[in-house]
Amino acid sequence: MGALGLVASVAVSVVLAVSGTAKLLDRDGTREAVAGFGLPAALVPVVAALLAPAELLAAVLSLVPATRTLGLSLAAVLLIAFTLVVMATLRSGRRPECHCFGRLGSAEISGRTVVRNLVLLLLVAVGLVGTSSERPSGSSAVVSVLAGVLLGAALLGGEWLTGRAERRRQEERDEAL
Repeated sequence: MGALGLVASVAVSVVLAVSGTAKLLDRDGTREAVAGFGLPAALVPVVAALLAPAELLAAVLSLVPATRTLGLSLAAVLLIAFTLVVMATLRSGRRPECHCFGRLGSAEISGRTVVRNLVLLLLVAVGLVGTSSERPSGSSAVVSVLAGVLLGAALLGGEWLTGRAERRRQEERDEAL
């Protein structure tokens, strides 16, 4: 795997690991969020229960060289499904809280949610293309992994800051009423 592919794979893994872990730590919030997207009531507990393990599985598989393609492919399927559901929900005029990162970054869905998912899909694509490249070795691999961790952390930090600002604006609107 080329250095850029490794950076992208690690960044996606970091984001999915945090997302999956946050959902596991707030199962009630995850269930409420899934219900907010308008899924049939019978599917809500199943989808809510499977989201975190699927994200964590994709995160782990994406880090292991032998299963990287499978992990990134699972990440792509999840991100495409999330994006389609968010777009359909926005089109219907609803804006539930996504709870994408549990209590860390819960905010109403918006076009920003779609853009974030598309950026993650781009990283998945870079990781998949990079799997056929020459593998970095030694210090190059270490730098690539560290860069991936930093990129994933930057994406999560941006999500947290943006979600925090959105929640603050919503509280101000609520107080004004």
